[in-house]
Amino acid sequence: MYYFDFDLEEYLYNHKYLFSYVKAYLKKNNILKSDFVKKLQMSYSNYCQLEGKNSHLKDEHVNNICREMNINRIDAFKLKEYSSTISRIYTKIYFKKNDDIDIELKLLDDYILDNNILAPIFELFKLIINIIFDNNSIKRQRELYYQKYQELKCFEDVFSDAIETVFIMAACKMEPSSKLDFNRIEIAVTRFTPIKALVYHFIGSMYYYEQNYGKALLYELAVQKDFQNNYNPVRLMDTTNCLLCIYNATGEYLLVYDTIKPLIGYIFYGSSSSDEVISLKYNFYFSLFFMRMDDELMKYIKGDKLDNVGLTFLIFKYAKDDDVKNISNLAKCINEENFDNYAILDFFLNYKTKSDEDINKFIDEIPDQLNRKIITAIIRKDLTYNG
Repeated sequence: MYYFDFDLEEYLYNHKYLFSYVKAYLKKNNILKSDFVKKLQMSYSNYCQLEGKNSHLKDEHVNNICREMNINRIDAFKLKEYSSTISRIYTKIYFKKNDDIDIELKLLDDYILDNNILAPIFELFKLIINIIFDNNSIKRQRELYYQKYQELKCFEDVFSDAIETVFIMAACKMEPSSKLDFNRIEIAVTRFTPIKALVYHFIGSMYYYEQNYGKALLYELAVQKDFQNNYNPVRLMDTTNCLLCIYNATGEYLLVYDTIKPLIGYIFYGSSSSDEVISLKYNFYFSLFFMRMDDELMKYIKGDKLDNVGLTFLIFKYAKDDDVKNISNLAKCINEENFDNYAILDFFLNYKTKSDEDINKFIDEIPDQLNRKIITAIIRKDLTYNG
């Protein structure tokens, strides 16, 4: 398995990062550079000279700058531990492994309390962990994490090449594509090529969310071989699921069906119930639904332990058939904690009494675009498939 090996020692000896931190600190706190320099008791020109130098700063200058920002100097004795932790977490991000992730988050919290210029890096890694292992929609993730992302955006220049790729991944979840600097992204992934596939996968997911299926397809197709060559099965399944979502969104249901059919044993009879397997099952059911293969759909739903995906498609099947009695019976299997299915079931029990405005509002607020597509098709009674 590929292992990422970071050395954060450059943050101790390359003082461009200290001055980048100062710039971010001044911007975040709305402080004029000239006012900050006055408090250092040095001339403005002298400070600018130091800022432009590639040589090491004197300890006296570093101490004064850190003191004025109320932060500590980096403890050289902790650098090895910092580097080891960041390397380990970066590897888990790449392979999407969440083992001991709570312990990693606790370590990051402890490092943040050390209160030095590395704190934004530790905050960034906390953010990307939360994003990656949070199953909420991008819309919901933006509600939860956008403020923290904006705070970290001030410190963007503090992130070295490899760590900048983590910020790019966060940006793909927090920003629309129109706000991303793709030239900068290409420079970053060219300097740190091992992570290029994962960054491209994040970009593909972003374009899928924006319903730009052509660009999403290009990025997702570009990364499959890399994940395969690096023995990264979870990420390979992630990008496969994204491709299947694109095909379902664009009406390529038979392609989805043919792709998943060889995996039926793994999906329904294997021991894994991971998010990736659940997504495969969802895409499979979706393709069956739109190809009107109702018997096969019901065979797999009823032959499987009834999970949330099965419940969702039972609701869709009964709603398509105007089977109000069976929709009502499903209410016994669903409680309000199962929010998405509860909301969908309640909608189909009552939507015929609602105004067009209320119906459109409900559909617009559904975070998953494939669910939006299927609910719209049921209401309009338009399940056109020209297979």
